[in-house]
Amino acid sequence: AVAEKLEPEEDWSTLPTMPHFIDGEWCMNKDEAEVSTISNSRQLSEMYTIVRNPATGEALKRVPREASDTVVDSAMNAAQIAFSTTWKHVPLLKRLQILSEFRELVVKDVSNLASIITTELGKTPADAKGDVLRGLEVLDYACTLSSSSSHGVLGTSSINFSSNLDARQLHEPLGVILAVCPFNFPAMIPLWTFPLALACGNTVVLKPSALVPTATHRLIELFYSIRNAPRGVLNVIHGNERTVTHALEHKHTRALTFVGSTPVGTALYSRACARGLRAVCNLGAKNHAVVVADELSTAGMKSAIGNVVGGAFGASGQRCMAVSVLVVVGRDEKRRKSVIEEVVECGKRLKLGTVEDG
Repeated sequence: AVAEKLEPEEDWSTLPTMPHFIDGEWCMNKDEAEVSTISNSRQLSEMYTIVRNPATGEALKRVPREASDTVVDSAMNAAQIAFSTTWKHVPLLKRLQILSEFRELVVKDVSNLASIITTELGKTPADAKGDVLRGLEVLDYACTLSSSSSHGVLGTSSINFSSNLDARQLHEPLGVILAVCPFNFPAMIPLWTFPLALACGNTVVLKPSALVPTATHRLIELFYSIRNAPRGVLNVIHGNERTVTHALEHKHTRALTFVGSTPVGTALYSRACARGLRAVCNLGAKNHAVVVADELSTAGMKSAIGNVVGGAFGASGQRCMAVSVLVVVGRDEKRRKSVIEEVVECGKRLKLGTVEDG
């Protein structure tokens, strides 16, 4: 028998640990001091998720697999205090002014955020930049709530709605929002969630993916570089299913926003609904691309095939809008087959590898 060759054990004890961010401060689990004395990687792997550069395999940092109950409670309490004492009383225009300042900082930091995403997730530079820019589109919208849809934030008022009757509808912020984000869009999904929540007067506890935490941390740094950003309105915790469950069941949680897999999202949605919480869960999908072969010119055919292949294999297919089924319709069977053959050939020509491979 040939003995299996074992790779040398990596030393994870010197890797930087990603902290939580609570009430305006970075903080660790209380056991972090004890952990610093552990050098055995097997023990550390039970306590931490190791963040790696997927292009090189290099271990970059470690993320706590679980936030202690004390950490979760501290984050939820900080968000609730900030909501009840400060943020919900801040006028809409003032909230939007802070978000506008944040937007300007994100715009200036696009290249840096994209570089972080490429390093931790392996996206191409162009795809990583698109990740940030798509998030910026939602941040742009959040900054315009006062002019584009203020009735949806402030409510409506109708004088003489009926005989001797006026009608008034008030919209009030909910409170603490729990935002659980996936790995495949480290900047876009957080920017989908907390800017709109903050604009509407809520506070946020955000749980990013342990595989790609640094983009979220960078967004936090940018937000709190604003001089008048209130403490506690935006918090970050790291952890696993138990961490999320504890946060979801916390007495201060008023709503859940989740993007991720169907099994996890379904379970969290059921828990949220059982508690009477607002819940928005975007789960996995089976997406169909339809090509009408008879209607395509030569140029149109080339464009359609490129869009199908890009939609199916861009970001390695790791996105909920990835094309998983191609439907080709038309009377001309030869043209239908041609579309399928061209998609196959185009897929074969794709170059697999990393930025380092050129």
